[in-house]
Amino acid sequence: RKTGQRTKAVREELDDEDEAADGIFTSHAWLLPDLSRCRLKPCLIGISLLSVNGLLLYRNLSVASEIANELTVQEVPARVQGQVSQGVAAAVPAALRGYVLQPSTASKTARTLVLNEADLDSRVAAALQTDFAESRGETFETPAWYLPKQGLLQGQELPYKEMYLDVNRTHGQYKEFKHVLYLSPCDAKEPCRQEIPAGKPLLEKAVMMRTQCSEKEKARNLASKRLVVYHHARESGFFGNAVDNVLPLAAAILGGAKRAGLLVMLVLPKLGRKSLSPSTSALCEALGLDLRHELPDEPHRTVGVQGIAAWDRLPRRALQRAIRSSPLLSGVQAAKCSTGPKSGRCCDAGGLFLARTRGARNDRRVNGAEHLEQALRSRGLQTVPNAEEVPLKELAQKIYQSCCLAGWTGAAMANLLFLPAAASVVEFN
Repeated sequence: RKTGQRTKAVREELDDEDEAADGIFTSHAWLLPDLSRCRLKPCLIGISLLSVNGLLLYRNLSVASEIANELTVQEVPARVQGQVSQGVAAAVPAALRGYVLQPSTASKTARTLVLNEADLDSRVAAALQTDFAESRGETFETPAWYLPKQGLLQGQELPYKEMYLDVNRTHGQYKEFKHVLYLSPCDAKEPCRQEIPAGKPLLEKAVMMRTQCSEKEKARNLASKRLVVYHHARESGFFGNAVDNVLPLAAAILGGAKRAGLLVMLVLPKLGRKSLSPSTSALCEALGLDLRHELPDEPHRTVGVQGIAAWDRLPRRALQRAIRSSPLLSGVQAAKCSTGPKSGRCCDAGGLFLARTRGARNDRRVNGAEHLEQALRSRGLQTVPNAEEVPLKELAQKIYQSCCLAGWTGAAMANLLFLPAAASVVEFN
């Protein structure tokens, strides 16, 4: 409709650009012309205002995006620098030493780059040792961590790129993340019945918080010293999926649970049981995880782990730490690897090549692979025809005593978590 005052008010809004100064943008009222009823002049005015409004919205979105991605490098106060150990400080590159990375929109309190992983175990142990009458969440935050970019290929995409930010030409960082554990004094029957899909932490929270049980059941569950982790993910028993998405979540609570004197039971859903591989079973046994196909009949309390980010360095380092202290690798001397190939070529000192001589589980054979295997053998690499057929303990110890692991893109490369420090990885796609 033709309304002069409304048109003037909208024009005044379009002229006001103060909202973009702090990254906040508003969507204005739209004048939507009715082409079947209005005259030509008012219609042209409406279409023009609609176009201007669209351009302004695009501009404000661009400004907000730039502000969201902008990073500032701030000096670490002396009280924060005192928390960083000598060894950790030496590992930080000179370009970032003495600085922390944080979003410009964050609070002015600086965070250190490196988190002491032992803090996680003590935090989880304290939470599990507390007698709690109702379900609750336990929150802990991991700081952003830097990533040198010199070793990346041009155009190479990093995993979990939605959590990655470029800092400068030499370094990037993965964002800080707030993790949440949901603890319940009740058993896991309700979460199991709901079949909460993986990647739905808010749904898990809703189910955990509404689960009710009697005071007698709570007392019996808390006294039982059994803790159930239920993770409903497709093919969660498949070794590659378990290493990437399931075991880091369990490892985040495993150390603290052991400190609290609890037995951790990992219950897989029906689809996870169908895909269960011998390597997954062997790894869980070595870690001290009681792998179950059904919920235990014994009293137990429940922990929800979907609020933990499996991509984050903290749970992955917790898994690596648990493996190195497990019967798989205890007493085994790790290979001492240099920080880079002295001759300019990787794996000149030998290593392992995970081949597909008899094809993968889904029969992904690679034509001509025998020529690659011959070339790698000439450089001292030992060929493993099919990693799935090698007992996990034997394979883990071989990899732990090697400075190079090569193989085809796929689940077999999940075995790189057994590598020692400063080892090299070569992936053929």
